[in-house]
Amino acid sequence: MTRVTSSIARWWNRRRIITVEEEGTVDDSALLVSGKTLRSLGLVVTSFVWLHHHSKKRPFALKQDENVGYGTIRISRTARDNLGAAIGDIVSLSGKNPTKVDSITLYPTGDTKELAGHLISEYIYPYFSHSVRPVHLDDFITIRSGPSEVTFCIIDIDLWEYGLVTGDTQIMLVNCAHNEVDYGRLQDPLECARELQRDIDYINSKDHGSCVAKVSRSIQRLVDLLEAPPVYEESH
Repeated sequence: MTRVTSSIARWWNRRRIITVEEEGTVDDSALLVSGKTLRSLGLVVTSFVWLHHHSKKRPFALKQDENVGYGTIRISRTARDNLGAAIGDIVSLSGKNPTKVDSITLYPTGDTKELAGHLISEYIYPYFSHSVRPVHLDDFITIRSGPSEVTFCIIDIDLWEYGLVTGDTQIMLVNCAHNEVDYGRLQDPLECARELQRDIDYINSKDHGSCVAKVSRSIQRLVDLLEAPPVYEESH
């Protein structure tokens, strides 16, 4: 640590900084930095930057935080893993803004069976609708909702391997383990509703018409089951 501290003036000439010994954020797209460090680098808090470590680079949104020491940054554990950087590693910054992306495809990792029907409404939509977020292909992002969290892998980006997700970006969710369901064979309204929740999460924006038509038929089947009169046995 002494070697790094004594070389701080040389770092700024190269636009180099060092990560600190704590995460400081749960936002995988954010890079926390103090106002003094921002001024030294000639950057503003509305900027997007590239963080470089060896052969890897990743885009981040700058967030000002005066709890971060001068000459240091804070990023989340997931972001460090994506970049391949350990605590204490020296990294470099460049200020080129990423371009906007047309669409991204996410794949939920781990067991999300209990969250079927809620991945988009409670995780993905709040995460991406409140901020413009930089993303990179093959990266992982951890999204929290209440006490639980879900990690997604970015498996496809159109048109580049990186960019900014905005309000115009189509966000698709895939689940390789999800099986097709024959709703016509379902007789239990509760089971039908559960399968419908899963299907709503995995609407493919590239085949939007057929997916919506399938969901519409599923909803109609659920309505039919709910409207069906109960069957009574005649007592003797």
